Amino acid sequence: MEDLTKYYAIVEEGIRQAGVDPELCRSNTEGQWNLKRGDTELWVDLWHVPEEAHTYFQAMTPLVTLPEENKEGFYREMLDLNYTMIGSHFVTYKDGVYIKITKEAETLNTDEIVFILSRVGYYGALFEGGFIKKFGVRKLEHVD
Repeated sequence: MEDLTKYYAIVEEGIRQAGVDPELCRSNTEGQWNLKRGDTELWVDLWHVPEEAHTYFQAMTPLVTLPEENKEGFYREMLDLNYTMIGSHFVTYKDGVYIKITKEAETLNTDEIVFILSRVGYYGALFEGGFIKKFGVRKLEHVD
């Protein structure tokens, strides 16, 4: 298994530069941090994929549940909004919608982490309320 210590240090410095104490948001699972900026949750992960010989960094925010009705309109809206977003995108997992950015950790630096956290958080705050109002969905609560 690859030693991810150097990447952990970069991620934690980026979290610190984003204004959050990384020690307070470390998960019980190594390589995961959970932080909150305002009402927006941000989940940060770092993991190695041996088959690919790459380590990946990911930041995501949970948004809303999937709608009971008008799923086609909802998915269309997400696809249209994906076009307007920079470097990030909507994804679904189980019954929830998230915004995420995933990239190779090999070129990661602290400034980029600050931008990624800011971007994911910004888009989460920007779109969550509109989805709730337009499609009658609920804010997504923590999902394992």
